[in-house]
Amino acid sequence: MDLLNAAPWHRIPHNIMTHPNIREYYSTYYTDMTMFLAANDDGTIWRIPGDVSESCCLTLLVRQDWLEALNMKALTNTKEFKEMLRAFTEDDPDKNGQDDTYGFTGAGTEWRSWAPFMYPFKADPINFVLKDGKVSHGSIQPEMKEALAFMRECFTAGYIDPAILTSNNCSNSNIRNISQL
Repeated sequence: MDLLNAAPWHRIPHNIMTHPNIREYYSTYYTDMTMFLAANDDGTIWRIPGDVSESCCLTLLVRQDWLEALNMKALTNTKEFKEMLRAFTEDDPDKNGQDDTYGFTGAGTEWRSWAPFMYPFKADPINFVLKDGKVSHGSIQPEMKEALAFMRECFTAGYIDPAILTSNNCSNSNIRNISQL
């Protein structure tokens, strides 16, 4: 299944980058290559970049068709997130009769791919924080330990694609083929 053709995505007009103010603003952050990471080979733009140029930053894509196939609702907490990961891994959400899906994948070498595991715990892996009048790095805070424990539980249970540990991109071709995981 081709995710881009199966989902109700909205195309951004091709000519959006011909507007001088938009082009000037984004060119301060991006090269042409990174600006259009979320574009198809035919030039269709699927998103306007945020504050970073990686194609899968801080974005959790959830297969709505898989939620529906498993009679699940949108997630509201980490317990539901973990249950979704389990169901997507173990309950054959694509209904093909094969054990070929994982609950989570992404560009594992990019920390932002792990945001869905960190931010619910208020973990801050890259910034210095002021806590109790002292400055320290967010990566050594108790919140980070909780987030890492949650990630470990999910990984140990087999809900996270093992290839994520060596994957360094989240290109359109990877996203399109996500149902093959």
